[in-house]
Amino acid sequence: MRLSIIIPVYNASAYLERCVNSCMSQGISEDEYEILLCDDGSTDNSLSLANELKAKHNCIKVFSQENAGAGMARNLGLKHAKGNYVIFVDSDDYLVEGSLVSLLRRSEELDLDICKYVIECIILSTDKHHVRHSPIETDTIFTGDKLLGCPEVPLDSVCSSLYRREFLEDNGLRFNGQTSSEDVIFTLGAYPYAERVMFTNDRVYTYEVRTGSRSHSTDIESRIKYIMNNIRNVSHVKEAAQKSDRLSGRTRRSMLQRSNSMMVGSLMELHNGRHIFTKSVVSDALELATQLGVYPIKGSTFTWKSTLLAHLLLNNRTLFLRRFN
Repeated sequence: MRLSIIIPVYNASAYLERCVNSCMSQGISEDEYEILLCDDGSTDNSLSLANELKAKHNCIKVFSQENAGAGMARNLGLKHAKGNYVIFVDSDDYLVEGSLVSLLRRSEELDLDICKYVIECIILSTDKHHVRHSPIETDTIFTGDKLLGCPEVPLDSVCSSLYRREFLEDNGLRFNGQTSSEDVIFTLGAYPYAERVMFTNDRVYTYEVRTGSRSHSTDIESRIKYIMNNIRNVSHVKEAAQKSDRLSGRTRRSMLQRSNSMMVGSLMELHNGRHIFTKSVVSDALELATQLGVYPIKGSTFTWKSTLLAHLLLNNRTLFLRRFN
């Protein structure tokens, strides 16, 4: 079996069939791939719909668990996966028709551990389309250590990469039980072990941003949760830099700079929202960052300007809080 497509499913009956149909429109013979629908305790008719799709197509398998989050549903899929390569697709997103066939072939020929492709983001409320092309040289094989040392390399969705399953199994790579930051944690865990990683500009995946998405929400509470999650991501990057014994010294230093730059970004997002964020909310964010060991910011960032900003203004809690009501 060449490919396992793992789809965590939670209350996705409105989108599931579209997602599955896109996975079956990749130009790959049906006996060469499997689709694993992993229901995460849905309360709508997603599970019954998944079983209906299974009855129609031999390549579809259905598994279910009590609600535990997308990461644990992906783990359930990995437990049963048989393909040489694995791709993760969220049930309310979909694949570009015919986009995987050449990507899979190249990954096989080059024996890649990870092959990264492009996600197209569609903001439904505005119908804006955004495609983020590769920030580094494409069709070139790098080590994961090298990539983690590049500030341009995003620590983004696991849905943006094709993974060699044996690579995941050999290194015990699984998602933890967290319902936030699971993508960042998984990437930080995988890259240090990866010997052959390639970026491409192949547009494979379509992600739709709906009303209520934290990163694009105008709702104050959602924006606060998004910033808090970013602060947790800062701590994950810093922890990975400090604890991984597979990273070079240069990469460790770059990752520490990355974590500091990320923290500056979170603080500036709070600062730029000072007309809506209360002093109490900002104080809670600073307290979380302090508990996680990422505030005050220690050391340098990627630029001298943000380093100066951090040490002259942002690290001064009293001065920073004065800017809020």
